[in-house]
Amino acid sequence: MKELPSHTQLSLPLLMALQEHGQLTPAEATAVVADRLGLPQGVRDAVQPMPGYSKRGINLLQRRVRWVKQGFVNQGLVVSRE
Repeated sequence: MKELPSHTQLSLPLLMALQEHGQLTPAEATAVVADRLGLPQGVRDAVQPMPGYSKRGINLLQRRVRWVKQGFVNQGLVVSRE
């Protein structure tokens, strides 16, 4: 697996995806951003075990995209669906 993109590297592609598509689920946003950045499948599918949370683990790229979006919500740049 290659290294995950940083929050900074994900910021512009995520803002563009949200502007073009409106509200996206975390999985949809991750797919659009990964396509824009041309990320290899190994980065897209990387998971980390989370005992007591999920047997298959949590997708690391999707978690990072959610954190970047949450930062935008906290700054008032985007509105959360919730």
